[in-house]
Amino acid sequence: ENALIVASGGMFQIATHGIIMLLVFASIYYILIKTGSDRIPSLGGIYRDAPFLSTLLLGGLLASLGLPGLAGFVGEFSIIVGSFQTIGYWIFLLVFGMLITASYHIWAAQKALYGPYNEKLGKISDISGGPLAMLILIFTIILILGIFPVLFFGPIQAYAGGII
Repeated sequence: ENALIVASGGMFQIATHGIIMLLVFASIYYILIKTGSDRIPSLGGIYRDAPFLSTLLLGGLLASLGLPGLAGFVGEFSIIVGSFQTIGYWIFLLVFGMLITASYHIWAAQKALYGPYNEKLGKISDISGGPLAMLILIFTIILILGIFPVLFFGPIQAYAGGII
């Protein structure tokens, strides 16, 4: 039973991690296009001029952290719950790693998106049109998989059951 939960959670995590990272890296790519830089220290306060792009990047970072309601939560939670029965309190090493990840994601978002605006960037424009629609679609998928994980988790469990 626990092996099925862990295997299903792992498969869900692999799939959703790819979708989440697509949102994060596509957002960073558009930040690079808009600002000429993808280096966190040279960015700052870009939410002021690019609120849609900033919000979508933040959504991807929060999904990567495993925030409940987003796709990253389901896989991580399944792995933690299923593994606890097998490895016990060693699972806290995994949780510690998640806390480290959370700290640098939050630092990056604060510095690049919400910190003081770097005037050297000049005036930047927000994302719009096709690129905005694409990022919204990706985030919508992340949201749907987080709110309704059974759409994807059910078939994965059936497949994982055949492997285990």
